[in-house]
Amino acid sequence: GVYIYSDLEKGVNADGIDICSSKNVTISDSVIITADDSIVVKTPLVKGMQKTNPAENIVVTNCILSSSSTPLMIGTETYGDIRHVIFSNCTIRNSNKGFGINVQDGATVSNVIFKNLTIETGRRHWNWWGSAELCKFVLSRRQESSRLGQIKDIVVDTVIAHIRGTSVLKGLPDQCLENIRFSNVQLYMLPEDAPDKRSSNAICFENIRGLKILDMSVVWDEKRPEPGWKSALFLRNINDFEIRSFAGRQGLKGSSDPAILLEGVQDGLITGSKAHKDCTVFIHLKGSENIDLTIGNNIVANAGKEITFETKESRKSVKLYRS
Repeated sequence: GVYIYSDLEKGVNADGIDICSSKNVTISDSVIITADDSIVVKTPLVKGMQKTNPAENIVVTNCILSSSSTPLMIGTETYGDIRHVIFSNCTIRNSNKGFGINVQDGATVSNVIFKNLTIETGRRHWNWWGSAELCKFVLSRRQESSRLGQIKDIVVDTVIAHIRGTSVLKGLPDQCLENIRFSNVQLYMLPEDAPDKRSSNAICFENIRGLKILDMSVVWDEKRPEPGWKSALFLRNINDFEIRSFAGRQGLKGSSDPAILLEGVQDGLITGSKAHKDCTVFIHLKGSENIDLTIGNNIVANAGKEITFETKESRKSVKLYRS
């Protein structure tokens, strides 16, 4: 094991460990407290070279991490592919985010597992990448001339997180994230600890093909609610999804926001899920571009309404069933 400490107040703004274009790497049994990312996997382009080697076969496990940015990070330098990465059995405390993937330089990031994590976040200075959320997956181009990469085949499994910001997993309309799975995740939304309020929904999923949410709960702080809180789950432009064994409600008691907000989704299933007490609307379909949805066998006694529709077209897209 190793202990790494960088102090921003003393002018040390540095990552803990950078794994650059490497393979067959194991990091374990370490304590890493940093002003920037704690452990980063990336594939930078060396000056004078046209391409770089991939980063692959990487295991990070049994670590205690704290970061002003992202404790477990992939990117942003992604000129070569990153694959077969496991982050597991880590405790993350006093960090600006839990974990993240940021692809800007055309690489494919695939076959990544985040598993067995306990996370507590708190907002740091405004210029750090993060808002005290669980995670952020972003696909973009660093420059207009940059290639567009991919993020696919990602698993988030067995996580308990006390967070203060909105998590975002976002692809692009012409390059969706693919095969994203969340399983056994408990989220506790806490009030923000910074004057500039940023949180709204607990998690936003956008531009994804193949999304599965299995056994997830979202619990909102009732004593100190934030006025900007909205839905627990927001799905926009999602193709082929399943939500099973989800439990939650909207962020603010008495608000008209639904627990689950759907917009522009298709080929989806929501079943075996439960509305928490004081849920106003469990599921709401926004807009008219929702297609081929199956919804049923949910426990909605605590909800004012099980499902509402903004348009007649969305109503026609849903098959409701009871077994």
